[in-house]
Amino acid sequence: KNSKYVISNSLAGLKSYNLVKSNHNLVIHNGINMSRALESLEKENKCIELGVVGNLTETRNHILILKSLLHLIRKKYNTKLTIVGDGPNKSSLILLAKKLNLSEHITFLGHAKNVDMIIQKFDICLHASYFATGEGFSNTIMEYMLQSKPVVSTHFGGTKELLTNEEGAFLVSDEEKEYSKAIEKLIVNRDLRRKMGKFNFEYIKSNLTIEKMVLKYDSFFNSVLSTNND
Repeated sequence: KNSKYVISNSLAGLKSYNLVKSNHNLVIHNGINMSRALESLEKENKCIELGVVGNLTETRNHILILKSLLHLIRKKYNTKLTIVGDGPNKSSLILLAKKLNLSEHITFLGHAKNVDMIIQKFDICLHASYFATGEGFSNTIMEYMLQSKPVVSTHFGGTKELLTNEEGAFLVSDEEKEYSKAIEKLIVNRDLRRKMGKFNFEYIKSNLTIEKMVLKYDSFFNSVLSTNND
């Protein structure tokens, strides 16, 4: 509260500290290295690969994702889920998968270093958080977008600043039927998956590169130095 300037990577971040955007409270979104983008894979496997990347903690709503998968399996969709990441909730999620009879449909991959190559293999990328814990400007979602993937995500916090609803993603509530229905729309429509994935890549390319982020920081620091020298 004693700072003259505050920089957040999202409007949601400012809001969490009861701040509003101004000349002294700025938003500079994260950037990503475009050289990490990989060629899209042409898959022969008819199974739709769902994927979620992130720590298995209380801030991530993996329970919603598992229960949504159950709806899809009950509808006889040929789909599997890969969960990338580790954390204190892993054991309870494995138990929940067994309870829901989903174990054969889910792979718990644990911590992985080659995340871009893993995301490349997904058909649909998933993200889910809780309203109570909020959401900032997700680097994971940026990684999905960089690899030209469509996204289904809850609409909390900074996610709305990153994803464009019904263009590159479906932003929905944390109600499992709504969440699973959004996934289903992408499962049945390959062209829509490609269209949304392309939109996300182009959005990253136009707005969220490392170079653009650095330029914004340079501009900010230069303006501060200029003000102090006056």
